[in-house]
Amino acid sequence: MTTSLTTLESILAHPRELSEEHAAVVRATLPVIGAHIDEITPVFYRTMFADNPELLRDTFNRGNQKLGAQQRALAASIATFASLLVDGRSPVDMLSRIGHKHASLGITPDQYQVVHDYLFGAIVEVLGEAITPEVAAAWDEVYWIMAAVLVDFEKALYAEAQVEPGDVFRTATVISREDVTDSVTVITLGGPDGEPLPDFRPGQYTSVGVVLPDGARQLRQYSLSTAPGEGTWRIGVRRVDAEVRGGLGCPAGEVSGWLHAHAEEVAGESSLLADAEVHTWYEQGADTVAGPGAVHPGFMDLAAVELPEGAHVFLCGSTGFLQSLRPRFLEAGVPAERLHAELFAPNDWLV
Repeated sequence: MTTSLTTLESILAHPRELSEEHAAVVRATLPVIGAHIDEITPVFYRTMFADNPELLRDTFNRGNQKLGAQQRALAASIATFASLLVDGRSPVDMLSRIGHKHASLGITPDQYQVVHDYLFGAIVEVLGEAITPEVAAAWDEVYWIMAAVLVDFEKALYAEAQVEPGDVFRTATVISREDVTDSVTVITLGGPDGEPLPDFRPGQYTSVGVVLPDGARQLRQYSLSTAPGEGTWRIGVRRVDAEVRGGLGCPAGEVSGWLHAHAEEVAGESSLLADAEVHTWYEQGADTVAGPGAVHPGFMDLAAVELPEGAHVFLCGSTGFLQSLRPRFLEAGVPAERLHAELFAPNDWLV
């Protein structure tokens, strides 16, 4: 039985309200907490991983931890939720993304207590005497309101998938592999012994767990690109090589590299869609590319395409890409409720 996504997300729509006393304290201290996120998060993760190394080894993305991306995402989500809570704005979009990600990782209710203890310990360590008992109590209530809603939502996701909370990983068989480019491989998965894999909704993703040579089980999420109902799942894996960006060393993608040790794919997928047009922008080398579809030089320019009336826009990419393109679509007349964004990175809730 499949529960509608609307019914599931209604769980997130009405979190318990903060008490008036705590709401006033949160409003007053939110700027201070927000301003110190980048100081709080390293302390939080350092202490939590020191006492619970299995979390870094088997649950958290070690590459994102090295770059600090995941660190900002978690702490910033709590500050953002507090802002939504005291302003009376809807938290559904943010909590839905977090809840689905948690379910894809097999997060269980007991882990919320672990995060709470180390996060609040880090806040006290960084802000010291500014965290009075009144301030601590107010932010404690924010955290547990958010946790309670997410736990209920994740339980519903597990129930819909007919699995026990946290028991989300299954064995799959690689049916085929196609090296589309030097850095992109398409892998088709099926169930063991030829059994079909469970159905899914368009746009969903799956977590792939890989046990690396040092014994760590690292998890990564990949979008499912086959049509639902076929009994197979297909994922596209791009190898991420080590490089230097802005003077910082960026580690190679551990899982993508392991799975390997995109223009033809786009053409094939778009050919299955009625009335589809493909427009591709290349920052460099556009004159050397034949397609698919229309090829444009430079960065994306909305003046080069006609936006259909009533269109929904789906933006998927890096933080910089979303921050650049989202305002342009709003200026072009696409209302915010029809503009959907998904980061290919941990979400710091700034886009």
